[in-house]
Amino acid sequence: MSTTDYQLRVQQMLAALAAEAPNIAMRMGQTALTLKKEESIRDGITVDGAYAEYGGKPTYKSSYKSKARNSAGSAYASSGGKGTWGEFRAAQGLKSDKVNLFYSGRMWTALRIISQSQNGYRYSILVGASDEEAVKVLLGNLQRYGNFLAISPAQERIIKDDAEADVADIVNRFL
Repeated sequence: MSTTDYQLRVQQMLAALAAEAPNIAMRMGQTALTLKKEESIRDGITVDGAYAEYGGKPTYKSSYKSKARNSAGSAYASSGGKGTWGEFRAAQGLKSDKVNLFYSGRMWTALRIISQSQNGYRYSILVGASDEEAVKVLLGNLQRYGNFLAISPAQERIIKDDAEADVADIVNRFL
């Protein structure tokens, strides 16, 4: 291959990388969101490196009546006395050891990438909720727990490995 041919291939490769970069960034954002959702629902959310746990001040069980998902929840809410949200969740057969912010599933289902921006070679993905009710729940949870959507170093490695594989595929097409 002549140096002219090689230079042409390098230019084509750079153009292909520039054209595909927004898609790679979007896939990275979607992978990050998916990994975080799955981990949070399965294991619980982390706050400052530790899992958030149900606790808090007991309230009258009757205050949970309108939130009962099943007959066990209704029975718990009707049993009198005070209880906690974790106990209410456990009574309904839901995960109650660590906070996973999954009750109706609405917030997690509504989370999605809502915008992407570019500044030079840097791409940013903004995650948000797709409807106003879910936005309120998301903002309330962020205020209460902090940035529970931050990805872990292990998740970051998975995302980077996927992106590096995408870039390597493009490079290998031209070299």
